[in-house]
Amino acid sequence: MYPLLVNGLHALLQGLPKGVHEAAVSFFGLRPADHGLARRLEQQLRAAELRREEEAMAVEKERLLIEQMRVEAEERHINRAASLVAQYIFRYKLRQGFYRKWQWRLRQGAAGLLQRLHRGRVGRRIAKGLRLLRQRFLSLSPYALKIQKNVRVR
Repeated sequence: MYPLLVNGLHALLQGLPKGVHEAAVSFFGLRPADHGLARRLEQQLRAAELRREEEAMAVEKERLLIEQMRVEAEERHINRAASLVAQYIFRYKLRQGFYRKWQWRLRQGAAGLLQRLHRGRVGRRIAKGLRLLRQRFLSLSPYALKIQKNVRVR
């Protein structure tokens, strides 16, 4: 038989769960503590329950994260929709403002519009008369030159 090393047994005992073995006789056999098997099974059961709880917590955390992401996406969608509605209302009011100004100008500026139309009509009539006078003058100018020549010669 090989000599028993204290460091090796100590490391072996530390690797086992507490309370399962009370002493190491040799590398080939450990003297089990009273109810060691029951304690070991109890510890394994506790470890399995802890694993299940951790897994359940991880699943719940993932579910909460997904729910939070869904809520944020929904809020972004609602905010985007509200922003679009606000833009439509703003543009509608802007159009209505221009329309009201145009209506006001039509109501208030009717006299000015009538005056402007009348002056334009009268101005065009006068311009037409002047244009006809000038055309008549240009059409008669050759005869006027002939008359002037005849008058000067005599």
